[in-house]
Amino acid sequence: MVSIDIQAEAAPRAHSRPPRLPGHPVIGLLPEVRRDPLGFFVETACRFGESVQLDFGFNKVLMLNRPEYIRHVFQDNHE
Repeated sequence: MVSIDIQAEAAPRAHSRPPRLPGHPVIGLLPEVRRDPLGFFVETACRFGESVQLDFGFNKVLMLNRPEYIRHVFQDNHE
């Protein structure tokens, strides 16, 4: 498994911002993802639950792990 230094809560509270998993300066979490991509995303989903903010260099990503959230973004509000 991938070892991740967690600086956030284990699960987001209702109506709050998702926890943020910060990475290294400039390169973000890219080294951890390159080492074991599937392991990184599976462990992140298991530890943080519904959603988590990830830093990939200068890009900020919101990882959604619930079908309702994904449907809301890609189907209901695709425009």
